[in-house]
Amino acid sequence: MEKAPRLVPTIYGYLVCLISIVVLLVSVSMIVGSLFNLHDPLRANGIYGGNSLSSLQSYKATLASPVSSAGVAQPALAQNEVQAAYDAAKNDQIAAVRFDAFRSVTTGGIMILIAFILFFTHWRWLGRLQKAA
Repeated sequence: MEKAPRLVPTIYGYLVCLISIVVLLVSVSMIVGSLFNLHDPLRANGIYGGNSLSSLQSYKATLASPVSSAGVAQPALAQNEVQAAYDAAKNDQIAAVRFDAFRSVTTGGIMILIAFILFFTHWRWLGRLQKAA
């Protein structure tokens, strides 16, 4: 009869420790992915913008279609206009990737800190609980 009241706190303590480890692993994975995005923002998962920004030539190739998606003919752009559009799009993507990556690294770091605190406090609490038994 005495083991039943101690069973619920023990299960709770081990579940919190297990969840903390899972949160730690997911957060580390998120931070590693964000650091790769920071290393090369122009190739960051291809989720920022529709045109290829790896080089001016690839950007021109994506603009080469004379008809837009709405079926309207697009006027040809001058070289300096294409260069200015490429630079603006590239700078915008780099800024967006850096912001998202820093946000992910910060969030992941905070989650790792919380997971460590929860894990160690509950692990010590479980140790004291078992010593009392």
